[in-house]
Amino acid sequence: MSSSIFSDSWYRIADARVSLLPSVSAQAQLFRGKTWYVLKDGYNQNFFRVTLETWQFIQALTPAQTVQDIWEQFVKDHPLRSPSREEVILIISQLHTSNLLFFQDDANNLEIFKRIQRTRRKEFLNRLSSVLSFKIPIWNPARFLAVLTRWTGYIPVPWALLVYLLVLGSGGITALHQWDTISDKTQGIISVDNLPWLYVCLTFMKLIHEFAHGIMCTRYGGQVRTLGLMFLMFTPLPYVDVTSSWSFANRWHRMLVGVAGMAVELFIASISALLWANTGPGLLNSLFFNLMIIGSVSSLVFNGNPLLRFDAYYILSDHLEIPNLYLKAQKQCLYLADKYILGTSSAQPQSQEPREARILGIYGVSSFLYLMFVSLGITFFLLDKWFPLGLLALAVILVTKVVLPLYRLGKHLNSQKILPNRTRAWSVVAGTIALALLLLFVVPFPYAIKAPGILEAAQFENYFVESEGVLQSTPVRSGDFVKSGQVIAQLQNADLWRDLELVQDELSDADVQYRKALSGAYMNIEQAHQRITSLQKLEAELQRRQSLLTVRAHFDGQWISPSLEQYQAAFVQRGQLIGQLVNSQHFRFSAVIPQEQARDLFNAPLQAAEVRISGQADQLIRIDQLTVIPYQSDKLVSPALGWMGGGDIAVQVDDKAGNRTKEPYFLLYGALPSLPAQELTPMHGLTCMVRVERPARPLAYQFRQFLLQLVQKRYSL
Repeated sequence: MSSSIFSDSWYRIADARVSLLPSVSAQAQLFRGKTWYVLKDGYNQNFFRVTLETWQFIQALTPAQTVQDIWEQFVKDHPLRSPSREEVILIISQLHTSNLLFFQDDANNLEIFKRIQRTRRKEFLNRLSSVLSFKIPIWNPARFLAVLTRWTGYIPVPWALLVYLLVLGSGGITALHQWDTISDKTQGIISVDNLPWLYVCLTFMKLIHEFAHGIMCTRYGGQVRTLGLMFLMFTPLPYVDVTSSWSFANRWHRMLVGVAGMAVELFIASISALLWANTGPGLLNSLFFNLMIIGSVSSLVFNGNPLLRFDAYYILSDHLEIPNLYLKAQKQCLYLADKYILGTSSAQPQSQEPREARILGIYGVSSFLYLMFVSLGITFFLLDKWFPLGLLALAVILVTKVVLPLYRLGKHLNSQKILPNRTRAWSVVAGTIALALLLLFVVPFPYAIKAPGILEAAQFENYFVESEGVLQSTPVRSGDFVKSGQVIAQLQNADLWRDLELVQDELSDADVQYRKALSGAYMNIEQAHQRITSLQKLEAELQRRQSLLTVRAHFDGQWISPSLEQYQAAFVQRGQLIGQLVNSQHFRFSAVIPQEQARDLFNAPLQAAEVRISGQADQLIRIDQLTVIPYQSDKLVSPALGWMGGGDIAVQVDDKAGNRTKEPYFLLYGALPSLPAQELTPMHGLTCMVRVERPARPLAYQFRQFLLQLVQKRYSL
């Protein structure tokens, strides 16, 4: 041990008479080749890790002697490894904080009782403030788990491992072979009809998962005294408390307790995959599918992620031999900020080993960022599904991640710990706040509107069948270049020919009747003339429709019709799209500007824009002239921009064409400059992303616009 022998605070504990509580037991463990002792309070399940030297000093504590007498005797007996007075103060205060000490003084015992009450209140508030989960204990399953442990002990481990690997491999191969079907069916897993069965499967899987933890913990001598409900994303799920495994001397036993739950989930998921693939549609098939998805996703994404405080976190903690990894990592990050930013020279790191200190720093930052990412993801999910509940989760995040840290920072800045460097600490904090306000509200940053768009040829035309008939021939193939007037497709309609012949015969008869009327026959000349006129109009219409059976190009360009040949010798209805003629010499883009961004589009003259074509994003095209249509529209220029075509624009669900948008938008046009073919290959119908430069704005304004657009677009507020 090290540090100064003397301490200004020694008088506070010198005359105290203390010892460990009778309920505290100790278990030796090896961490990184060194012997440590884990102190466990069997009453409240508190754990505390100390070094061998510290444990020897703690053993010497007794109410029969004062701390002063015990320390002096320990220094005489162990002069090279005795703790300093400062370290004794730290040891006793930490044990006192963990409620592991007995004080002979009644005042101190009362203080312990009060501290226990404060600790329990703090734990309760922490459970309520947790966005991810909070727990409610219900039942003591110790006897039940003891029976299950005895039964499972009869299973031969080698054979069980062999069966486990075979089932896991078979289930994995089956899932890979059915991957496309699984991907499609997963889209409807949270549908209203499936949600009740999904929750039933999730509860069943989690119950088996938690019992696997409990059985493994009981097998190696641990005590499982609590089974309860954990509210994950406000969804009640079972859990068991296996914290007694922390005192296991063998770290592999501790790791097996953590692995057991995930191993059982993967086993059930594999069996479910095999049963799902070999059963027909129905309730059982859906239940097997739910179990397969829950078992695999839960094990790999949540429990298998060490950045979340689930199974993989405890496995990683035991593997690295760093107990309380998350708490120590957070404290290590606070130490780095306190020492190197605020300048507190007395700040102490969580580890004296450089490698462990690096691990703690990296894990602290990574886990914090990932927790924020997951918390915000859950919050947005709740906002989408249950808006009031999402607002509550958002408020909890703001309080726990913003308000409380700022409050603790204020207390720290006014504490005695930073008295020597208080001026620097306040200067750093004030400077940081001033810089943040300056960057947020004063300094302008580049600002632009990004909008999805589509490339269009300056001259193009869609060709529809204007006169129905049987497709007889297609002289031009898709991709060929054609000249104006060239035949593209030839249709034939025998009924149209017969109708034309009948009309022509009737027209000849009407002409004879008309001549007779002129020669003085007893006939109405006006009626005969009207009949001829009517038949002539009908003949002209039939001849027009007959001429439309020959489809010709209206201008020079490239004929695009990848599916026309499948209509060969088939009857094609009027209005059927058969292809598109494109003049590829000049292109323009059409971009969709949501109405939330219209204010930024119209409040200042349009400047230049940048276009990146999908599949050719490395090529940047600069557009100097832009045109915006100052009228709202709700019909997309191409279905490729909407949800049904893979785009980002929300469209009406009942619109099969995928062209009708949910909200009106504004259209932005711009002509692409002529570029060498080797630099860019524009094609009609390709999607693109357009970036319209706007006057620079502070970050606060940009964030406000983004937030308003998000709220208006996503939640219609």
